[in-house]
Amino acid sequence: MVSIVGHTDKPGSLQLNQVLSENRADTIKNYMIDHGYPAADIREVKGMAREGGNDVAANGAAIDMGPLENNPLRRRVVVTELGPDQLRQCNQ
Repeated sequence: MVSIVGHTDKPGSLQLNQVLSENRADTIKNYMIDHGYPAADIREVKGMAREGGNDVAANGAAIDMGPLENNPLRRRVVVTELGPDQLRQCNQ
């Protein structure tokens, strides 16, 4: 099971960025399904407009994403494999 989350950087309105981040996540979801990934195993698809902070690597280390403004590293989609604990949280 996976979670797919689209992200944006800061320029633009919050509403526009929310739609953009959701569209990014949906595009990856559709790509995965079109290439054989089971749709039933995609647990969550959402957008996160203007999220600050840093990403976390698989080993738990923080990844510096740089500035919020005009930053291509923040315009991304993150696909995360969900373990048992995360699946329980999705079901609540």
